[in-house]
Amino acid sequence: MLPLKISAILNDIEPKKDKNNQTFFILRLVNHPHYFYAFKDHLSEKTFQTLKIPERLVGQSACLTYEELPDKYSPTTFLRIKDIEFLPHHA
Repeated sequence: MLPLKISAILNDIEPKKDKNNQTFFILRLVNHPHYFYAFKDHLSEKTFQTLKIPERLVGQSACLTYEELPDKYSPTTFLRIKDIEFLPHHA
């Protein structure tokens, strides 16, 4: 399956812990109804560390590369981020 891309403004970044006490992030985009999930083992270390400072990123434009996976807990799809490119601010 080819990865998908979306460019949008980051609305919220929420840190969470999985059942193994590993941190992951839930990203919400402006005008997009779905959540995107960012896991350490699917992102570069630099990108993952950048997400730990959400107050610097909310409101910033970003291009997300992601994949749609079946969600084993619901009939919807699960959107797992593979890469994030933070886009420059425009004046």
